[in-house]
Order: sequence, then structure tokens, then C-alpha cells
Amino acid sequence: MQRKFRLTRSEDFKRVRRSGKSYAHPLVVLIVQAHDKRSSPVDQRSTPQSGNADKRSTIPAPVRDKRRDLGEVPFPFGGSALDQPLVKIGVAAGRTVGTAVYRNRAKRLLREAMRVLIPNIASGFDLVLIARPGLVSATLEETRQALLTLLQRAKILIPLNES
Repeated sequence: MQRKFRLTRSEDFKRVRRSGKSYAHPLVVLIVQAHDKRSSPVDQRSTPQSGNADKRSTIPAPVRDKRRDLGEVPFPFGGSALDQPLVKIGVAAGRTVGTAVYRNRAKRLLREAMRVLIPNIASGFDLVLIARPGLVSATLEETRQALLTLLQRAKILIPLNES
């Protein structure tokens, strides 16, 4: 799964877990929340610090300068809202899954299973996938089938065009 589709900030995880709708499967739990325009990263980063439009963005100067030096252009200085991914997916595995080795394997398995499904997910949603202990012994195909079932139950899967 590409990084641009990942949900990474702990505040975003908390928001989705707190106010999202959950769907359970023996291998994984899916929590879905529609994007909130007030809390979208695009709006947060593009608002100036005060009422003056000519003020610099809210990104701290050292971070802003480092991004420029590395050739990255953050949203306030270029690009558009169309460049921002429309689906964000976070993956988590608690200690009930097992040791760190098993938790990391479960997260890698979920990311790989979601990679091919991302183009078929309706835009405008934040998703959190939580691994369950059974996922450690599951295959990639079993994981993909579990995710497909959950996405269909959540009604956020775009029907596949089979021509």
C-alpha cells in the first residue's frame, strides 16, 4: 500500500475509532468514518496563522525549509486538493495478536491485501483495520477475502466492472 493512502497520525486513529462505524470479522475489524471537512489535513495546513492572507502557513519554519531543501513541495506552496488521496487507511495490531514479530506480519499482510482493493473503495473515507489473533495464521487470499467481505458490508466498495 502506498504511503499516500496511509492514516498515520494518532489523532486521526483516535477520531476514527471514537466516531466511526465498526464491522467485525474473525480475522480483522474494520472501522469506517467519512472524511470530515473541518478536520481534513488540506484545510488544516492551508489556513494562515492569522487573518492576513500574506502570512506564512502554519508549518513551522524549520520543517518548511527542510521540505524545500529536499525538493518536496508541501500543499500550501503548491499542488492542489486533487493531489491529496481520497481514502486513508490505518493498520493496527494489538498485543493480543502476539509478539512484535506476529504483529508486524499481521500489519504487512493487511497492507498487502488492501493494496489491490484501494482502487475499488469509494472516496471520502478514513478506514482503520485492526488485526485479530487469527490473522497470524491466515493466508493472503483469506485476508483479502475477509477484507472484501467487510468492505461490502460497510457498503463502500465500488462494484467491479467486469468486461
